[in-house]
Amino acid sequence: MEFSFEYGLLGLFVGLVSSLLGLGGSVLIIPILPSLAPLTFREVIATSLFSVALITFSNSVIYQLKKLINWKQVLTLFPLVSLGSFLSARNSHHVEEKYVKTLLIFVMLAMFYRLIKKGKLPFKIPGFESKYFLPGVGFCTGLLSGLVGIGGGVILTPTFMIKKVMDHKRISPTINCLIFLGSLTAVLGYMDFNLDKFPQMGAVHTQIGFTLFIFAFMGSLIGIRLNSKISEPLRKKVFSAILLILAVKLIFV
Repeated sequence: MEFSFEYGLLGLFVGLVSSLLGLGGSVLIIPILPSLAPLTFREVIATSLFSVALITFSNSVIYQLKKLINWKQVLTLFPLVSLGSFLSARNSHHVEEKYVKTLLIFVMLAMFYRLIKKGKLPFKIPGFESKYFLPGVGFCTGLLSGLVGIGGGVILTPTFMIKKVMDHKRISPTINCLIFLGSLTAVLGYMDFNLDKFPQMGAVHTQIGFTLFIFAFMGSLIGIRLNSKISEPLRKKVFSAILLILAVKLIFV
């Protein structure tokens, strides 16, 4: 598939938002990519995860040089995130597309509601104070990520913000590292290694994924520079607005 200027613009935007807000990028790519390329929804998810793995890897390297990644949280969560993402990606073909879309929209709207709601939730989350809560969320996040293509940033970022497990400036770097590990294992679940069909490998369109990554890398350099300058309230507002807009967009995909 030939290069498209639209892929470049999408990649630039994804890189900026991914590095700045802790979103993996799939939450942006999945609602928009079907309008740019004639792919099945499963191929959109797999290709998105491929590009996101590349994007968050480059972000993580840069953040590590700045010593902003909380490795305690990464080492605690990544085994369960990766296990969940691989299992759900490997078995994603058993789930009908309409159910995947519905679940994706529900998750985005639920996270939007939680971020804009002031005060405490009107109900208690079972086990929220338990030391097993975050690992459990990590595994569920992996399952969701492998199935619908998002989860890492959309679930873990608000969870980290609500639980206040670290300084908010370290959340995005840490989430980027976790998203990389989860996306990588999910991509392996979607791929096959039949070189006769290259650059398509299973459900992954590597050419599109690399194009998105190249431009996303440039966008992420801008986002990383801005990461320390954005306040936590503004971060939440921008995150919430993006979730709402793209959830509505996904309804019409």
